[in-house]
Amino acid sequence: MFCHVEPEQVICVHDVSSIYKVPLLLEQQGVCGFLTRRLNMPMETRPRRMLTKWKEMSDRSDRLLEHCSIALVGKYTKFSDSYASVIKALEHSALAISHKLEVKYIDSANLELSTLQEEPVKYHEAWQKLCSADGVLVPGGFGVRGTEGKINAINWARKQKKPFLGVCLGMQLAVCEFARSTLGWADANSTEFDPDTKHPVVIDMPEHNPGQMGGTMRLGKRRTIFMTNNSVLRKLYGDAEYVGREAQTPL
Repeated sequence: MFCHVEPEQVICVHDVSSIYKVPLLLEQQGVCGFLTRRLNMPMETRPRRMLTKWKEMSDRSDRLLEHCSIALVGKYTKFSDSYASVIKALEHSALAISHKLEVKYIDSANLELSTLQEEPVKYHEAWQKLCSADGVLVPGGFGVRGTEGKINAINWARKQKKPFLGVCLGMQLAVCEFARSTLGWADANSTEFDPDTKHPVVIDMPEHNPGQMGGTMRLGKRRTIFMTNNSVLRKLYGDAEYVGREAQTPL
């Protein structure tokens, strides 16, 4: 009455069963039609057809009968937003195969033997969560804290033949775990954590500044050169000399 808003411009977004219902709720209240008239934009019929597919997806999200659980073993699990992109990718993947997802957040430090000595309850709770999961995901992170716990989780997943995905640091630590457990290189590590290791299975980029947190990340376009001719990984890429290409210099 007092803010110069026409009644047709007032919409209600009440609680719904899933966030995927919100666009449908807005469309039911004529938001698309109002914006079309207000902004003088002719609306095609394609968006409406797209909303039909969207409705099918949102309805499916309410009828999920199968469950799956993924253990997310990280260092910042107290703040789930730290892994927002990973969580959304898992949710969308689960929805695509009509499964209801349960994410089990596990602080990787709680999987280490030091926690067993200091806080045994946390240690056993963390391992119970891990052992009850259908799959394991180890995301990225920085710094040495909690890395041994991640390696323990990776080792368990490999031996138990549990589905495993390592992202960024998680993949690097999977390399370290395999080198330690299968190749017998007990001190295999990343030079980021142990510059003096005799088996540096993961190395820093030459241009990496050791004092810069996060400096171990690189763009996918960066050229990676194979240093040996008999590398199995090189053969997987068709015996190429390198993969990727140099990033272009920004103007």
